[in-house]
Amino acid sequence: MFSSSLEEYWAECEKCVNGQKAISGSIEMFLMDSGAKDFQIRSEEDYQKFIKVAYDRKYIKELFFEAKDECSYRYNPENNESYCIKHGSLERVKRYTY
Repeated sequence: MFSSSLEEYWAECEKCVNGQKAISGSIEMFLMDSGAKDFQIRSEEDYQKFIKVAYDRKYIKELFFEAKDECSYRYNPENNESYCIKHGSLERVKRYTY
């Protein structure tokens, strides 16, 4: 059996994965609809603004995800990747699920 802190961390990572999937999907829909070429999420302010837009346009169902408060997502257009500032990219954090 794993320690409770490790179990908690895995559960947190699973929530982060779900949050990143929702954000990634909403970014894809936003980019398709808007045709924006220079879209980025570089700060918490950018993230909060995008979440509101994504919610208003029905790209996401809820304003807040189950992930911990430390989870906050960014988007880098150079590699077309969103990531959590605490856990890293979706591919990286997926390795922590069990």
